[in-house]
Amino acid sequence: MQLVSIKTQFLSWFARIKENWEPYLEKKMIIKEHEPDLRERINEAYQEWVDAQNYFNNVSDPVLVDYASYLLQAAESKYMYLLNKARKREKRG
Repeated sequence: MQLVSIKTQFLSWFARIKENWEPYLEKKMIIKEHEPDLRERINEAYQEWVDAQNYFNNVSDPVLVDYASYLLQAAESKYMYLLNKARKREKRG
């Protein structure tokens, strides 16, 4: 019961991050016209993170739990890296 609550809270928090960051990145022109692939890479990384969360939440084999955890951490790191990269570009330019 508590695990479902944590999962729901996490997914809600994550959705808010995406909703809040995307307009900010557009407004501040962090994702610029000359580099349209950064926005695409951020969106792809977000989808990978969501897919990894779903996989982690649905895996039942103990051997695959470690693998699912690795996928989730890697996807989260990639997404956060791209967001930080976009933020640093804002500061530079």
